[in-house]
Order: sequence, then C-alpha cells, then structure tokens
Amino acid sequence: MVGFSVPAKLNDYYRYDGSFTRPNCAEAVNWIILPGTVQFTQKQLDLLRAIRGQNGKPLGSNVRPTQPLNGRIVYRLCQ
Repeated sequence: MVGFSVPAKLNDYYRYDGSFTRPNCAEAVNWIILPGTVQFTQKQLDLLRAIRGQNGKPLGSNVRPTQPLNGRIVYRLCQ
C-alpha cells in the first residue's frame, strides 16, 4: 500500500477506547485523534476507496453520528 504518514512531531493528540463505526459497532478500537488535518494525495484517497471487505465488496462509509461517552475517558497526550 502507498505510504500514509502522520506529522513527524506526534506530540499532541487525543486517545480513547471506542467502537467500530459500522455494525456490529464492537467496542474494540483504540482511537487516536490528531489536531488539525492530514493531507492525502488523490492516489492515496483512491487506494483507500478501493479497499474491499472479506466479501469482496467496497467497505463504504465508515461514519455514524457522534455517540455518548458512556463512561469512556478521553485522554489528551501532549508534551
């Protein structure tokens, strides 16, 4: 896969234990949220959109409405 990079100085971000954004929405994801935006090339975006699931179909959208925290703790990690 074409390389995807994050800012070289990853010294300020948020982290929380959450769930997948698609059904079954299992609580099995460690989310890392970067402040600001990350730049993608068109080629990288095309590659992401070309990913297929185990059934051979496109993965489709991976967004859902914001959910309640349900007791989760959101950590800010910074230097």
